Amino acid sequence: MVHSWLLSNAYIEDVGDLAILVSLPSLVVISLLWVLGFSTLATVVSIFVFIGVLPILLLFGDSILARSRDEEQAHDPLENLNNLYAEGELTREELEREVERELSDTPNDHETDSSPEKERISESERS
Repeated sequence: MVHSWLLSNAYIEDVGDLAILVSLPSLVVISLLWVLGFSTLATVVSIFVFIGVLPILLLFGDSILARSRDEEQAHDPLENLNNLYAEGELTREELEREVERELSDTPNDHETDSSPEKERISESERS
């Protein structure tokens, strides 16, 4: 998705950055249309972008960015494992075992081998 690509860039941190990312190319296109003699089309595009798209982006951009970040984090299980290890919820051996499991091609490994470990992790979360 385009949102995931945008968020993989370190340049977009908030809705203001996203608004600039939309506004600058739009200004270039509108200017080119105007210079090339398509003033009516330039006017329509500018109305569409600056009265239609930009206000919607400013109103709902934070939720779009937050949803994209959540989706990106949910799709990266290795990052989640590293975070668990950094927080002290996994030992080094457990981390290595889980990384090997994630990198393996057999999906059945996830279903059969994880029940005792899940119990231990859930017990450590309770304390």
